[in-house]
Amino acid sequence: RSQSAAVLCVLRMSTKEPIAIFSNAGSCYVMRAVDVPASTGYGEPIQKLFNFRDGERVVGALNIADKAIKPGTFALAMSRGGFGLRFSLDPHRELSTRSGRKFAKLAEGDEIVGVIPSRKKDILAVVTRDSRTLLCEADDVAELAGPGRGVTVIKLEDDDQVVGFGLGGADADTIVRAETDSGKIHKVGPGHDEVVGRGSKGRAIGKRTKIARVLPADDSQVN
Repeated sequence: RSQSAAVLCVLRMSTKEPIAIFSNAGSCYVMRAVDVPASTGYGEPIQKLFNFRDGERVVGALNIADKAIKPGTFALAMSRGGFGLRFSLDPHRELSTRSGRKFAKLAEGDEIVGVIPSRKKDILAVVTRDSRTLLCEADDVAELAGPGRGVTVIKLEDDDQVVGFGLGGADADTIVRAETDSGKIHKVGPGHDEVVGRGSKGRAIGKRTKIARVLPADDSQVN
């Protein structure tokens, strides 16, 4: 993902509802919408609101209110190193301290690339920088009772890394779109790929090309 400034997500919520902010370091920070400072232009740095470490950045955010996400809902997170984990969102409904709460314990040099609410029987689609993809059942990713490293979803070769991922139904044609560095789009989903068990190297979707970013199945999908 490019490090240039861009809007990560847009949330619809009332002022008193809680926002769960997930970081690449495996921490979740929770605040009320009303506590987000009103500002124009670029807004306020997240470091003014929470104690982010050097290199820590936001990779996802959710309206965590009960009416937006039902109690008992799990989320799935993927790491750059190919590990996946599922964790309950319920502990992250309460406001946190400035230090946040851990939902993952990562290996040195690894980081979380995103967090998505997960439903039973979802299909997980993972895409790597070296144009490899893997589809497996989200239920194959273990549910963790506490912060952990998770399980291997896709085995990576050399300096390959996960660029992005998505979740969708088994009957979905496309779950995510993988865009190459030359701008070509590859559709990834049950309509294009076989659903296999986790832990393999996946399959190649291009030759001698790199994936620049992973997009939703269509442009109408927003957080």
